[in-house]
Amino acid sequence: MRYNRHVLMSLATVACVACGPAANPELSRSDDASQAELSSVENPLVDLASRTLLDKEFKVYTNGSVVINHPAPGFTEKVLPTNNNYAAAPGCYMACYSHEQDKSAYGLRDNIYVMGQVRVPGKYQGHICMASRYASEVSNAQAFKDLCNRTFADVCNGNCWAGGDTGGWFGIPRASAMLAATPSEDLLAVANRTLLNKEFKVYTNGQAIINHPAPGFTEKVLPTNNEFSAAPGCYLACYSNNQDGAVYGVGENIFVMGQVRVAGSYQGRLCKPQALEAATPVSASEQLKAKCNQTFPVCKNGCWAGGDTGGWFGIPG
Repeated sequence: MRYNRHVLMSLATVACVACGPAANPELSRSDDASQAELSSVENPLVDLASRTLLDKEFKVYTNGSVVINHPAPGFTEKVLPTNNNYAAAPGCYMACYSHEQDKSAYGLRDNIYVMGQVRVPGKYQGHICMASRYASEVSNAQAFKDLCNRTFADVCNGNCWAGGDTGGWFGIPRASAMLAATPSEDLLAVANRTLLNKEFKVYTNGQAIINHPAPGFTEKVLPTNNEFSAAPGCYLACYSNNQDGAVYGVGENIFVMGQVRVAGSYQGRLCKPQALEAATPVSASEQLKAKCNQTFPVCKNGCWAGGDTGGWFGIPG
């Protein structure tokens, strides 16, 4: 059987869109069961996040309603001040929020602004940073309010509080997003008009694929063809059963050789090409097989196409 979907959490975990600190920083009771269902999938990402330090001038990009971690048309670069005074493992990041817009990195909603983030002893449970020896309700904890106000005294002015919803920086999905799989129109619009770098860098440890350097991960370059550069467009991954010349494997003797942008749009996390024959799966399309084989000689006429690439843009699925 041929697959049009990555069998690991590869594409799903690479790009972080609207996944930074959120306006509601706590893990609600209704999320508990969902988080348990996802725990086995998230473990490699959680372990990675718990030992990774983000840059002290962590760059994010916003259009006023969506926050992503890569440049895109209509998005403005912002620097999120990041304090790594605690550098041991395991650790996780607390976001520091305020109702004061002045000197904030960016705004969320309901008059809530992100001032910075600080790393603390702890570990991610789902996408929530849970500080060591501390229960939930971080936003009400005076100790973490004090930590934020000491760390970012020049911008908090004594008025900040903390929240643990920062796992999205590492691609850890929210349970509700993974289960509902209903990305926002903003997110889809960004994906449909954004061009990835022709030498798109990814990092793999043989199990997970991420888009930033981390201990134990090896950098790989995923050849990306942007011959079609208009909007809307989306990316097809080109797969092969031949490991020779592959960028990385996704399991079951399936390897990724490259990706090519085509006219089409994302429906959920799946690229739906305009040229796709009615009722034909992407992986079975002879036209799209030919597209992959013509674009990447390394395929040696043995490639087929798959549309599960929306994860590069943080689209859940």
